[in-house]
Order: sequence, then structure tokens, then C-alpha cells
Amino acid sequence: MQTSVINRLVAAIALAVAVALSVPALAGPEDDIAAVTEEWAKAYAEHNVEKVFAFYSKDAMMWGTNGLTLRTTPAEIRQFLEDTFKIPNLRVTFDSKSIRVFGNVAVVAGNYTFDAGSTDREQSSLARYSFTFLKDGDRWLIIEHHSSPMPLPRGGTRRT
Repeated sequence: MQTSVINRLVAAIALAVAVALSVPALAGPEDDIAAVTEEWAKAYAEHNVEKVFAFYSKDAMMWGTNGLTLRTTPAEIRQFLEDTFKIPNLRVTFDSKSIRVFGNVAVVAGNYTFDAGSTDREQSSLARYSFTFLKDGDRWLIIEHHSSPMPLPRGGTRRT
């Protein structure tokens, strides 16, 4: 009788382990946010104003990297993107990314590099950024985007 109970227990544990191993791990909100930021960067590299603009909430605000004013309306954000994409071959690469999720709000901050121009005359600019996302249904939308040039370290020279 005791052997039967032990055999059933071992079988139940083996079944539970097999089921657990066969179920794929579900992506968490941090993975979702990481994917959204990479999709944003891809659309940015395509200079596709509509695609990039679609990542922003209608209530979004943006401090552009070299912007002199805070953009607080959809029209201002769209115009900033249109002006930005006049720079030939502009693209962005995330150098670091720290993601924090607070329910339906997520904050991503770090450093990124803007590259532009042709391969023989490419220029790079280092910047720091933060995105604040709000979950709207099943989508994460940017509600605040801040970007600013990386300050020069003491001594006045920047490493790239």
C-alpha cells in the first residue's frame, strides 16, 4: 500500500515537471518594453514618421536631443520628427537600457548613439534618454520622451 502511494506521488511529480518544461516561458512586461524600444529604433532608422509617431500617445511630451522647446502636442512631435528625418541616414542604437515597470507604467532610461551620414563621412552623437510608457489596452505607448546630448566629462573630451 505504501509503495503504491509513493509510486503515485513520483508519477505526479514527474508529470508536473514534464508539463512545466513543455510550457514556454511567457514574456514579462520588461521584455515587452525592450521589444517596443527596439521597434521604435527600427522605425526611426527607416525615417518613417508615421511609424515612429504611432509609438507616442496623443498626450505625449517630448524633449528632443537638440530641441530648444518641449513638444506637448501631437503636431509638435510630428513636426520634430519630420525635421529630424531630414538628416541623411540617421539611426539610433541603444547602448544601455534600464527598464522599470510599475503596473501599467514603465520607465526606460539609458544611453543611445545617433549615427548619421554616409559610411565615409559618418558622424556619431552620444545622448542619454528616458522614455515613460503607459499601457493602453495591449499596447505600450510613449507618454514622455526626454533625450539630451551626453555632457562632456571633466577635461572636455568625450570618448566614443
